[in-house]
Amino acid sequence: MQTTTYTTDCECCGQAGAREVAAPSGGTMEACRRCERYEWRQAAIDALDALS
Repeated sequence: MQTTTYTTDCECCGQAGAREVAAPSGGTMEACRRCERYEWRQAAIDALDALS
């Protein structure tokens, strides 16, 4: 997937300079790099939790 940089704000924290990225739940979201990493990490934690 190609990423594009915008001058919009992050959907999660409001930081300027978010980019459109793939969301863990499917679709896309506008997120800064920090929030993008958090969303994917949290999705992995939730998946592991569902197995136990």
